[in-house]
Amino acid sequence: MKLINKLGVLLFATVAFSSCQKYLDPWEYTLLTEKQAFTVASYMDAMPNSAYGILSENFTGIYMPNATDEAENVNELDATQAFNSGSWNKFNNPDDYWANAFKGIRVIDDFLNGTDTTSWSEFQYSNPTLYNTRLKSLCRDRGEMRFLRAFFYFELMKRYGDVPLIKDKVDLTTVDISKYPRMPVDSIIEFIAKEIDICTSRGAYALTQTQKDELMKNNKKALPSPYRDTIAVYYASTGTDAARQGRATLGSALALKAKALVYAASPQFNPTGNVEKWKRAALACNDVMKLPAKYYSLQSTYAALFQMKTVWSNEFLFARKFGVFNSFEVANFPVSIPGGKTGTCPTADLVDDHEMLDGTPFSWSNPLHAANPYNNRDPRLKLNILTNLDKFNAVTPIECWTGGSAGPNVFLGTKTGYYLKKYVNQALDLTKGQTGAKILSVMRLGEFYLFYAEAMNEAYGPDADPMGYGMTALAAINKIRNGRTDVKMPSLLPGLSKEAFRQKLMHERRIELAFENARYWDLRRWKIAENYLNGDIHGVEITKVSDVPLTFNYQTKVVEKRVFDGTKMYLYPIPQTEIEKASGVLTQNPNW
Repeated sequence: MKLINKLGVLLFATVAFSSCQKYLDPWEYTLLTEKQAFTVASYMDAMPNSAYGILSENFTGIYMPNATDEAENVNELDATQAFNSGSWNKFNNPDDYWANAFKGIRVIDDFLNGTDTTSWSEFQYSNPTLYNTRLKSLCRDRGEMRFLRAFFYFELMKRYGDVPLIKDKVDLTTVDISKYPRMPVDSIIEFIAKEIDICTSRGAYALTQTQKDELMKNNKKALPSPYRDTIAVYYASTGTDAARQGRATLGSALALKAKALVYAASPQFNPTGNVEKWKRAALACNDVMKLPAKYYSLQSTYAALFQMKTVWSNEFLFARKFGVFNSFEVANFPVSIPGGKTGTCPTADLVDDHEMLDGTPFSWSNPLHAANPYNNRDPRLKLNILTNLDKFNAVTPIECWTGGSAGPNVFLGTKTGYYLKKYVNQALDLTKGQTGAKILSVMRLGEFYLFYAEAMNEAYGPDADPMGYGMTALAAINKIRNGRTDVKMPSLLPGLSKEAFRQKLMHERRIELAFENARYWDLRRWKIAENYLNGDIHGVEITKVSDVPLTFNYQTKVVEKRVFDGTKMYLYPIPQTEIEKASGVLTQNPNW
């Protein structure tokens, strides 16, 4: 390890190398050599599980909606407060992703390298059943590992911009660190697209049938990698593949490619407004829209998507299954519910942005609106947020007013006058230690209708479909506004300009994807974060006026002054320890 530290290899796997975490060393699998690890099926299956485990670690950390204008955490010591106060830096970043991502990439690089010539040919004739089973598993594992490598690089790119691109197993004893500088975002995006084309067998980088046949003819030892690294269209909740549900599928891969291309076309990474990038993104989004409806379709109700139970939805393009626990409920039950600590408090800024049921804006200056501020609103308001006197678990009214059992005067009472409802399993009794299973949607079809609408608008305008995809930007956004039984908002009408539609699209993403970790990144990729994260966020001060009839007065109040420095905070700083250990190969992001 001394040689590794001297060379500064830590630019791409800090934790793993410097602290000697042997996450893929052979003896971790109780084998004498690493080579042996790739001859034993059980150990080969464990390596993809390890990569998925690293991925899951990144979904159980801080809750980023509290670092946007969506919410404020009741706890002043919550990690997101560093973002809100602008005190995060290259030494202290609560969402530092660098080490974990490159740890996962190293696991994947080693796996793909180690299995590159594995064919299980010794069983081809002696035990054909075992041969087919192992080969099928190997092909899927390799395809899923390519997806995960692309996923890790997307998460790195959107945080840090240019990052080192490491595609092969690194020999730690002979590594030349100069070969791993930061690569441009466009190169990272192209690598992601290539990985997805390989594991889906479609797209510009996919092999033609002629190329596959030629490779098969000339390769006697193993199936060629680009041919065999494919993933399944879907994993059903029953049957022989039920245990793989929650792993990457064809839908996951196509969605990741489309999402990466939308980010690449967005103003943050496309400052010249190159429309060709939007056209490419629209094509990739169309591939997601064309996935078989048998496997991928919008959930009939919005509410059912976020109940955090064991029911799988066909709307999930990629989702992670977690074991039973109740920490999210402990953190986010209103303080008036036994065991609750409030946690995430939705802002009045978000609440006020929910339209009236007829599609017009809500306004406190309208006496009719102000008299009953939470009636006749976009249904997603009450599906995502608990407002004053809403009933918890359909039983207990939440008293958000000053003097109420969940008001701001109570220890851990709401800061904003609101409580989080989305994702919270209200059926749990925390006093009895009840827990529940969790399924977290990482990418879902509803978001991709909006990605499609955005890309189509930027490429062709809101009402045009010159490529014959079968859906305009306008049709896609209206599918989200009124395509479910519990969300029926008026359709947007034809004739909007590209600019006007863009504003409608931004609004729709804000409402539809509230608390889904989209807003934090949307504001950055649109290059408008300083307009929303560098100023006041608001709540409501609720005062009870009378008991009979029960009436309240609502007054907007400032909850917190947020800080966002647009000269540097659109990208994360690379951890300073990485800069120092990289012997000048790594450069820091601007102004950090």
